[in-house]
Amino acid sequence: MLESLSEVLVANGLNPDSFAACAGDEKIFRGELPAGRVVETWMKLAKAASETKYWPIIRGAQDDCQEPVECDADAVLEAVPAGSIREILKSRMEERREALAEIMPELAQAPDMDELGRLADVTGINLFGANIEEPWPTEAPERVSFHTVRELKGQPAVALLIKVEHSYEVPAHLGFGGWNDCPSPELQVAVLREWHKEYNAVPACITGDVLECAVVKRPQTEADSMKLAAEQWIFCDDIVSQGTQTVRKLGMEIWRSPNWFFWWD
Repeated sequence: MLESLSEVLVANGLNPDSFAACAGDEKIFRGELPAGRVVETWMKLAKAASETKYWPIIRGAQDDCQEPVECDADAVLEAVPAGSIREILKSRMEERREALAEIMPELAQAPDMDELGRLADVTGINLFGANIEEPWPTEAPERVSFHTVRELKGQPAVALLIKVEHSYEVPAHLGFGGWNDCPSPELQVAVLREWHKEYNAVPACITGDVLECAVVKRPQTEADSMKLAAEQWIFCDDIVSQGTQTVRKLGMEIWRSPNWFFWWD
C-alpha cells in the first residue's frame, strides 16, 4: 500500500493492515468503515483522494456486500461515449418514448426528455393510484443521508478504495451496470462525468443494484430541478416507475438535495 494512502487511513482512525488488496491487485483495497462514522469517514477519504488517488466507495453491510464484477476497466474506459448528458442519453430517451407510446400513443410526439417526462406525468402512466398534486417544497435536506448507510442499522460498512484518475471512472473498475435496464459501465461513467461537471456530483455508494451520489452544486430552482429530474428518469426509470411515480415528484426530491439515489431492478 502506498505510504500516502496508509497515512490517510491512520489519520482517520483506520488500520491500513485491515485493508486487503482485492485479488492481490493494489488497484482496489477492501476494508471497513467504523459503525456510526461511515459517512463522516467516507467524506474524509473522498477529500483526501486528490492526494492518495484512491476513491472510497461504500458497499454496504458485510453480509450483503458483493465482490466487484471482473472486467477490463481499460476497455470500458476506452468505450465511454463523448458528448453532453443529453447526447449520451438520447438513445435511451428514444427507447423510453417508444415503449411508453405503446401504452399511451400521445407520448410518441414528445420531442425531448423534458416533454416526455411532462406527458408521462399528465397521463399518469407511472401512477399506482390517484395523482395528488403537492406544492413545491420550501425546505431541503442539508445533511447527506445515504440509503445504503441507513440500511446498515448501526453496523460497520464494507468499503473499497479504488485507484482512479477521476471519481466518475469507478463503475468501469467495478463492472457496475449492464443488466436489465441498468446502463452499461461505460454509460455509467459518461453520465457521472457530465453530472460531475455540472453539479460536482461524485459516486459514494455502489452496491449490487444501487448507486448513490454526493452532490455539491445542487439545483437551486424548480426549472433546474425538473431538467435534472428528466435526465435522472431516463438514466434510471425505476426511481420513478417504482418510486416517486412522477418526474415532478422526483424533481422535488432532488431540489437542493445533497445526495441522489438510483436503483435498478
